[in-house]
Amino acid sequence: MKIKTENGVEEIKTIQFIKTEANFKIRLIDQRKLPFALKYFDANNVDEAILAISNMTVRGAPAIGATGLYALILGAQDMDKIDKINLQELRDKIVKARPTAKDLESFIDLLLSRLNESKLDLETLLELADEIVKDSEQECLEIGEQSKHLITEGMTLLTHCNAGALATVDWGTALAPMRLAKRDGVNFKVFVDETRPRLQGMLTAWELQHEEIEHNIITDNAAGFFMQQGKIDMVITGTDRVLRDGTVTNKIGTFEKAVVAKSFGIPFYIAMPWSTYDPDTVSAADIPIEYRNGNEVSHVKTPTGYERVSPEDSELLNPAFDITAPEFITGYITRDGILSQNQLQQYYEKRYK
Repeated sequence: MKIKTENGVEEIKTIQFIKTEANFKIRLIDQRKLPFALKYFDANNVDEAILAISNMTVRGAPAIGATGLYALILGAQDMDKIDKINLQELRDKIVKARPTAKDLESFIDLLLSRLNESKLDLETLLELADEIVKDSEQECLEIGEQSKHLITEGMTLLTHCNAGALATVDWGTALAPMRLAKRDGVNFKVFVDETRPRLQGMLTAWELQHEEIEHNIITDNAAGFFMQQGKIDMVITGTDRVLRDGTVTNKIGTFEKAVVAKSFGIPFYIAMPWSTYDPDTVSAADIPIEYRNGNEVSHVKTPTGYERVSPEDSELLNPAFDITAPEFITGYITRDGILSQNQLQQYYEKRYK
């Protein structure tokens, strides 16, 4: 992704896997520090990587998938013997860090499926991991290429949460077509939901600012008002899990936006890599919805820390995700094109079976 620095425009990555003289480490953009400061966090072992996923140092389904993949290698380097049983046990430990996002499972399971029993070593694991991560980055670019034509001159978009380069290896999912449209010279504006309680909309705004894409940050509850006023032409969000029937799990608040958008005839698109697709979960009732600490609701982030805004004795509920049925979704933006609900399984099997 592009960022502006004192030395000009630079390209940076959300995730880097670095080999040191002693071992390996994962270097992550510390998203807890944004938008106030660009800082990095180094995970030197598997437990530090798992903590970075669970405490949202890194967040976004493909980004935590890639982090989990490299966490597997950090854990493998400490094994007395690298074998599939030990790797599977480590895999199960890592995916518990954030249960809703499918990518955390998908990235690791893809690597494990490609392993050859006769060649289980760190070099092979790293080679496979790099291939998967590189392909994920390319897939996000292709998502942008497949959908940038949706964004036309003078249009106003709405997006929810952050589905940009920070949430992936690079480019983003929902933000990929915006990046490419801007670079093609299209002028448009983006309404950015603040996305309480973690305020991931501020991360989206940070990315858009560096890309010089015009945008307005709005409160979560204002999206319906602007749709009613005719000021939103299209909605694009990312997703953390898409079921076989097209049911979408994404950041809490997505469902409300989809319902209101449909009531006003506004197209609502989901930008998704195939690592987010879950062909095995049949019912939305079986999706594991993560509930996070209520402190995220009772406190707000400031440049110096967190400040309480709720009464101390109030009970707090903090579901991190909600579920949107396919009838509210116009199309699914993939590297294979913009697909309908009925095309998802067909294209998935064509590519991966």
